Amino acid sequence: MRIHCSKKMLTAIKNSDGIFGDSKVAIDMDYDHATDSDELYDWHANVVELTRATVLVVLMNDKTYYPIVCGPIRLSKINRFLADFQSNLLQLMQETKIPERIREDYVNNCKNVTFTKTLNHSKVSQLSSIGSDALHYVYYEDLNIKDIDPISISVWLSDIYRTKDGVFQKPIDLWLEEW
Repeated sequence: MRIHCSKKMLTAIKNSDGIFGDSKVAIDMDYDHATDSDELYDWHANVVELTRATVLVVLMNDKTYYPIVCGPIRLSKINRFLADFQSNLLQLMQETKIPERIREDYVNNCKNVTFTKTLNHSKVSQLSSIGSDALHYVYYEDLNIKDIDPISISVWLSDIYRTKDGVFQKPIDLWLEEW
């Protein structure tokens, strides 16, 4: 699995304590997208500041624009988001009735992670939009940091139309078509 990180996300990862749980992690700034094009295992990631020290990590699947929110996380402990990502991903796949075997296979294939810089400005703009929408959700619902439920935010975000290949589509519909 590759996670294409915004500059802010890469800086936070480099400044973290470097412990990523049971995932094997590499940082590859020279990654060439043309060598491997399975976008179902490619995600874009960014941090959305809630306070100076606390963030949400927003990830978007490159193929389907399906969003997953992790956090809230202290910026100094940003590396802990991978465990949240895998847990939230599994829970969201279960809620969308994706068969257990497929869920387990996909999440197991997400254990080896390569962080890279972002490669595609159109995906970064979609990711920025998702991040803004996530922040809007938190403020609109007037949530305290301890009350934030990343699963609820992810479900809400997956039902908002996004532009993919010039067509407005819901990420949840594109995500379910893949399985």
